[in-house]
Order: sequence, then structure tokens, then C-alpha cells
Amino acid sequence: MNLKVFSATLISLLIIGCTGGKTRTGSVPVYTGISRPVAGEKLPKERITLTETTPTRILDELSNDMKSNKSRTNLKSTELVSVSSYIGEYLYIPLASEESAFKMLSSPPNSSYDLKKIKTNLIFRSIYEGDFVVNVTETRGDRRITITNTSKYEFSEGELYEIVRLSYENRNYVNLKDSVALYKIVFPNGPHTKENSLKLLEAAGETKDARTVRSEYNFIKKYASFYASERKTVADALYGTGVFDIAVDGSLLEYSLSDKATNEKVANILLAKDTVTRREAEYLEQVYKDTPDERIATYVGNWYLKNGDAAKGQNYLSGNMETPAAATSTLTPGGAAPLQQLAAKNYETFKEYYAAGEQSFRSGNYAQALDSFQKALSVNKNYTETARIYFYMGQCNYNTGKYQVALNNYRSALLSEKTADRQAELYYNLGLTSQKLGNLSECRNYLTYIRQRFPASSWSQKSTALLATLD
Repeated sequence: MNLKVFSATLISLLIIGCTGGKTRTGSVPVYTGISRPVAGEKLPKERITLTETTPTRILDELSNDMKSNKSRTNLKSTELVSVSSYIGEYLYIPLASEESAFKMLSSPPNSSYDLKKIKTNLIFRSIYEGDFVVNVTETRGDRRITITNTSKYEFSEGELYEIVRLSYENRNYVNLKDSVALYKIVFPNGPHTKENSLKLLEAAGETKDARTVRSEYNFIKKYASFYASERKTVADALYGTGVFDIAVDGSLLEYSLSDKATNEKVANILLAKDTVTRREAEYLEQVYKDTPDERIATYVGNWYLKNGDAAKGQNYLSGNMETPAAATSTLTPGGAAPLQQLAAKNYETFKEYYAAGEQSFRSGNYAQALDSFQKALSVNKNYTETARIYFYMGQCNYNTGKYQVALNNYRSALLSEKTADRQAELYYNLGLTSQKLGNLSECRNYLTYIRQRFPASSWSQKSTALLATLD
């Protein structure tokens, strides 16, 4: 098989087909190229400078290692509690006997692995970097083994994210696919995982790559919510490539009062399916209420006939189903349609909480500010002010010493912040917070990224000054 084809197939199967860390079994491989490091020894990593073509080279090398079943084993010790392996290689771990049992206790989020026992060896392989913790039960007691699975190459999350960004902006689709794949492998729980996947999904839609659209949608739909722009990106890609044989759920089925075009694209995806779930049928009804369409009436009518509600089904099929088209066009004394009134009321409530949060923040009452901001987000997370809310929440948590929470707040703000200067400020705050958490390497990465991405910004000058204090 051509190495490029093999690489694409491998990454598709192992990254997109993530098992969520479930133990899998399979045929016994032929192990070759066994090396024998000292038990517990950390494997060396080569520091490299990334370019747009580097991810492709690394993936090709990984594919070649996996194709040849490259393996690694430790000294024949049954006392091991800490072992190391390179991603993609099989790892032998000696067991006390064939009766030994095992169970994976924890693995990095968004990762998968192979774990099996063959006679007196536990055999592990994963393409994801991180710590995998296995409990081994033997006659003499339990043994907890931490497997540190690592890449052969060392580079920062910020460096790789920059390659993803450049490949996306330059519309270099091949480099984008490979850099996003490598990001998932080395940083399976990275701050830009969802953002990267959406970039690739959008580009795959533009290039009519239905296979990648389908796989990336299946990857990102696990996220609890999409912003309005993200929902539009997903719907455009699925609709534009004709990927209709998927389960439409989660945020994609959140009807938008302000984006009729996306609502209708999602509806068309559902109408192309042989059958839909109840939640999908209810979504079609929502679209029908806003935009009565004979195709939707026929589809939903037949669905209700097949699912035990003959009266409702006949009403749709006969055209007698009352549609809120009448309701939405009937103005109230205030002059606005009911749905419009509800949307306006929700936004007013959101703004009240937002304003209260800002006022509390400025007065230094961080606990009250956080409470108001959380209430605003509970109303709706898709307003343009959402990015600033997460920023303020980050500031509140930073000022009260809750640095990890603040770090997550700043990352959430970046997902929807569109203004360059505010993006630079958020990256600077990420650097400061990483410094507080003792992660000086990540701090340097964020500050260096600001200097590269926003050279004319005042935050670039501040980053230069802070970097000088870290050396």
C-alpha cells in the first residue's frame, strides 16, 4: 500500500474512530524491532522546529512504524510500576503469570488505545500522547502501572496550533488535515481541539471531502454546545457535501431565531434521511412552524403515522395542521410577534445580568460578578457579549487565585472572540496564568505566539518584557 494512502487510512481509523479509551482486542501481531530500555527510564525526545510540512513527515514516520509493528519491551521485571513508550509502538509489560488480570483505570481525554494480554505479557499501543494508568491484579496483590506514551519529537502546543492556523488561512488542505491530526495525537485535550476540528470541517466542506466532513462531525458533536457561527459551519459542510447519513443531535438541533438559512439546511439534511428520531422530527416541526413547507408536512405526517399518532399525521398530510406562521405574523399590541417578543425579552434579561456582573467586577465583588455572569450564560451562550463574559470570569478567578479555572475561562473566551487586540490580551492572560501555575514552558509559548501573531500590539511589547524576566 502506498505510504500516503496508508497514513490517511491509519489516522482516519485511529483518530476519528476514537473508542474513548475502551479496551479492545484483536489478532496477535507480529512484533519486530524490539528495544530494551531500563525500567522506568524516560524516553528521549528530539526538539524540532515545525514548518507547515513537518506534520506530514511525522505522520508518515508514525504510519511506517505502525505498519512494521515496531515494538518495545522492558527488562523482564514483574515489579514495574512506571514504563515509557513512543506513540504507535507496541509495548511489552511482563506479568507474574498467565492468570494475571488487568484493567485500564485512566487515559487522556479524546484518546483510544489497544490493550491485551498474551500469555505472560501485557501489550499496549496508542497513538495518543499522555499517561495511561493500568491496574494489574496478580496473586501477590494489585500493581498500578503508569504508561507514559510520548512522541519522539518535542514542540509546543502553540507552535503546532500556529501551523494549523497558517494552513487554514493559506487554504493548504493537505497540510491542514495533517496538522490537525497531529494536534489530536500529541495534544488530545488541547485548548484548540474543537477549533481545529471546525477549521478542518469547513475546509473539507469547501473541497467536497465528504469522508472528512463525516468523520470530523462525529468527532466534534460530543461537545456540549456550538456557537451560532460554529453551528452554521457544521450545517454548511454537511449540507454542501451531501453527508446526510449521520445522527443529527446536540447543538445542531438547537433552533435559531436569527439564522433561518441554517435552520433550513439542517432541515434538508433530516429530510434526506430514511427515518428520523423523535427529537429530529420535533426540530422539523419547529422549522415548519416558521416556514411552512409541503415537503416537511409530508415527511413529518408520515413519521407520525408510523409512530402511533395517526391523527397528527393526517393533519400534516391533509394540510390542516395549524402552523405558527399565522401566530408569528399576528402582531400583539406591542407590535412584535410572540417569538420575537420572547427573543427580545431573553436578550434583555441577558444584558441585565451582564451589566450587573460588570458593575460587581469593577467594584471588586468577584463572587457576585461570577454569579451574575453565570446567570447570563444560563440565558444564552450565543450572544456577541459571551466572549467578554468569559474574559471577566477569567479575571475574577485569576484575582482570587483560582488559576486553573481562570485558564479555562480565557480559553473559552478565545473560542468566540473576533477582535485581534482582545485575542492578544487573552493570550497574554493565558501566559500570566500559566506562569502562576508554574508552567513556564507554556507561558513562554503563549508570549512568543503573541509576538509572532500580533507584532504591532501593545500586548506584544508586554510579552517581550515578561519574557525577559523568565530567562
